[in-house]
Amino acid sequence: MKDHTRFFSTIEDRDTSVQQGRGISRRGALLGIAGLVVAGCAQVPATSTLPANGPSSTSSATSASSPTRGTTQAVSSASSNTPVGKTLLIYKGHSENVKAVGWSPQGKYIASAGYDGGVQIWDATNGKAFLVYRGHTTSVGALAWSPDGTRIISASYDGTVQIWDPLSAKRLLTLTMTNANGSSLPIAGLAVSPDGKHIVAGANSFMNGTDQRPVKIYQSQTGSEVLTYHDTQSGALALSWSTDGGSIAMGVKSIQIWDASNGKDITSLQAINASVLALAWSPDGKYLASGGGSTQAVMTDNQAQVWDMTRKKVTSYPGHSRPVSSLSWSPDGTRIASASWDGTVQIWRAV
Repeated sequence: MKDHTRFFSTIEDRDTSVQQGRGISRRGALLGIAGLVVAGCAQVPATSTLPANGPSSTSSATSASSPTRGTTQAVSSASSNTPVGKTLLIYKGHSENVKAVGWSPQGKYIASAGYDGGVQIWDATNGKAFLVYRGHTTSVGALAWSPDGTRIISASYDGTVQIWDPLSAKRLLTLTMTNANGSSLPIAGLAVSPDGKHIVAGANSFMNGTDQRPVKIYQSQTGSEVLTYHDTQSGALALSWSTDGGSIAMGVKSIQIWDASNGKDITSLQAINASVLALAWSPDGKYLASGGGSTQAVMTDNQAQVWDMTRKKVTSYPGHSRPVSSLSWSPDGTRIASASWDGTVQIWRAV
């Protein structure tokens, strides 16, 4: 087992007075995901600043009182009578393609990110944005909330994984995924285990000029490498950890499900998409949502699908006009937030 502990470094949370003034208690650094190490890490201080009315003067963030690309559309509220596949809200706050979306564990907020490099946090009920994190230098390809909802982990094509506080946008840790030559690798897939003790990260499968596209599991407290998926050239366009912690779903040209304990393949699924860009297990583990598409504007290809893993039944959501790049379930398991290259995040009834 390769130990990357020597690369591990943290940025101490020094801005406690502001948090205490807002009635927020000081929290332990990284809370179960602190050791997230991807081949190596480097301490990088936050350099951008919040506006005067922000929660911290040292955070890499700006306020976001309204969407920047278009008007958020609240179509309807969810109820038991809402048809499966019904669009409930369309968020249009991003200026470019949206690559990642994550529903907070408590269900109140959604984080989304993409080619514009910013991670936006907004209200899941009305689409009102209140914070944009700008710690990355280029596109954000994946993101995840910590299981307790107190941290966001964002992965970027700049080769870094950054862990930060969603209340203050204060950056706590910056990590780098590198190949054997020490060059950083664009990261497209990221998932956190249900207990927060491990993470899985994958290099972008579309990369050219390299034969190293690793997908690795890391121990979150020590930063030691636990497992490398056997196909080191596959990379990953999407990753999702099953609710029971036993398996990992990986998307490239198809959906590959493998054992999280040993990396052995369990089964595969052939989605409708030319490339599988998004995967998300439902909270109860009964469903697997997938999404993707192609660079061509093929309407039948740019869809999300929901796989009933017990009855082998598949339903589709055709609401996006371009590839579906990320998916996230609501905590109650009834709705899905889907991000797309069409620049929107759409919330819809899934089951």
